[in-house]
Parts: sequence; structure tokens; C-alpha cells
Amino acid sequence: MKRTTLFLFLESALTILFMNDLKALYFYADKSPYSGLYSYILFVPFVSGFIFFIKRKEIFKETTFSIKAAIAPIFLGLGLLAYGKFFAHGLNQNDYLTVVTSAWLVLSISFFIAIFGVSSFKKALFPLLFLFFMVPLPSKLLSAYVYFLQKGSEEVSYILFQLVGVPIYRDNNVFQLANFNMEVARECSGIRSSIGLWITALLTAYFVLEKTWYRILALSVVIPIAIFKNGIRIVTLGLLASYVDPIYITNHWLHKSGGILFFSVSLLMLFFPWVFFLRSREVKEHKMVTEKSFEKL
Repeated sequence: MKRTTLFLFLESALTILFMNDLKALYFYADKSPYSGLYSYILFVPFVSGFIFFIKRKEIFKETTFSIKAAIAPIFLGLGLLAYGKFFAHGLNQNDYLTVVTSAWLVLSISFFIAIFGVSSFKKALFPLLFLFFMVPLPSKLLSAYVYFLQKGSEEVSYILFQLVGVPIYRDNNVFQLANFNMEVARECSGIRSSIGLWITALLTAYFVLEKTWYRILALSVVIPIAIFKNGIRIVTLGLLASYVDPIYITNHWLHKSGGILFFSVSLLMLFFPWVFFLRSREVKEHKMVTEKSFEKL
């Protein structure tokens, strides 16, 4: 109990120190680029806290002070903080929040290591690292990822248009259909649903799968599924706009707010059959190992 009190005291002091920056992060979350891309940030601490709660007995089973192990991350956190404060004039708001939020989290984790020990840190590794979803992606990385998703979506949607037998002419990212022209812009990259799928896949792999290798395999399909799902969305909206009514592109709920519908499709592709298949393989391997152990006995 004393360790918990000490940690909460230090964490509260640290949070007060970063209060202005955390407030800026809170307001930036809904006003971020790509229609509130970072709105999920507000829910990350609650998800991490829930995992801590259900795993608390395992995490805090063996605790010990580990000051030496915390020294390196403390210096890293202080370095990030100094960089953000002294070079803030050369950073845009997104990148400044990337640096200072990372500094806050690294220092928080340092306190956790120092007070509860390396063993507890290892057991709490997932919920602690999950908190880094609170960190906005650096601008250059975000731009590169959006570009990658955009180009992938262009190629997939063009192939899908051809597969359904629709006459189409393509000029880079502009598709000319029979009665409608559409542009696959950066806003059509599906970046928001992509990050949502990453978060869902991570949580699913953590709770459903046990082996690291299978968890990596589960995550390996996130980008292909995200791009394929976005291709389906582009083709659906394009066909509806061309053959039914252009309003499906210009001013329709399916275009503006229909992302959740297509996101559900990507979830179905992730869970059935991929995660289900990996879980079945894992159970089968465990059963085989158990049978071999009984044979030896």
C-alpha cells in the first residue's frame, strides 16, 4: 500500500508539471487532422487502467524497489522534455505534443519501475506500452503512412472496379466512371479506421492469443485488411454515386459517417477466420504438448 501511495504521489506531481501540455493534448485530440484522427486518445488511459485492474494480482505479486533500473528511462524522459521545451519553436503543435507526451509517459514508467520493480514492469509491459497510443504520430510518419494507405487503396479499388466489370478510366488517383468522376484523396486513406483496427487487433491478440509468435501473426494482417476494406468502401461509394445518385459522394451519411459500417467488415475479416484460426492452432499445439507429456509419464 505504501508503494502505491508513493507512486500515486509522484505521478500526481508529474501530471501537475505536465498539466498544460496534457490539456493541450486533450483539446488537440478532437481537432487533430483527418477529422479528429486522435479522438481515441481520450479512451486509451481507461483501457490501460482496465487491464491493470484485471491483472493487478499478477502484476503486483512480487514488488521491489529498482532505482538503478529506472535511471536510464528517467534520463530519457528528461531528455525528451528538454528537447520539447527548448526546441518547441521549431516544432508544430502535433510534433511538440508527440515529444512532451512521450516524455510524460517515459517518466511515469520510470517511476513505476523504481517503485514496483523490474518484475512488475515486465508483467505490466502491455498496458504500460499501450499508453503510448496517447502519443500523436510524428508529422512525417503520419504523412508517410497516410500516403501509403492512400496509394494502396487506389490500387485495390481500381482492381475491384475491374473485377466487377465496371468501365473505368484511371488518371493517377482520379477514377472516371460512366456517369461520375471521383478522386481518391488523402482524406480517403482510411487512416482513422486503420488505427482503430490496430488497437482492436492488439487488444484481441493480447487477450485471445498466448504465444508471441501468434500475436505477431495476428497483427501482420492489419494493414492488408485496412487497405482492402478501404478499397471496398471507395468502390461502393463510387458505384452508388455513378449509377444511383452523386449525393452518395457529395453529401450522404454513408460517405460522411459510414466508416463504422465498413470498419465492421474489417473486424469480421480479422476475427473470422484469422484470429479464430490462430487460436485453434494454438489450442491444438497445446493439446499435442499435453498428450506427449502424458505419454512420457
